[in-house]
Amino acid sequence: MWYDRLRQERERRGETQAEVAAVIGVSANTYSNYERGKRRMDIEILRRICDHFDVTADYFLGSSDIPYSLGKRGQNYPSWIREYYDLDDADRIRVEERVLTLYENSLSR
Repeated sequence: MWYDRLRQERERRGETQAEVAAVIGVSANTYSNYERGKRRMDIEILRRICDHFDVTADYFLGSSDIPYSLGKRGQNYPSWIREYYDLDDADRIRVEERVLTLYENSLSR
């Protein structure tokens, strides 16, 4: 459900409900109700949430399992980047950790 994805994205970023609520301009109680599926959000709040988490509305609404849009620029990305989104969560995390390590090593050169 959409509210499960909302919670997962917040936890993935290590943020509290109150922190996200402040960013999107709602009370912590209202945001908590979103995550529990007790309250529906309007389009403007959905837009703010998608912007904050950098995910698509289709992902939150369950129309897509790919959270991030490659947009028009994605057409020119190497195929391995597009294939990254087909990985399960555990494999994506491993890829992200490896890329982060490579990036950090490049900074120390």
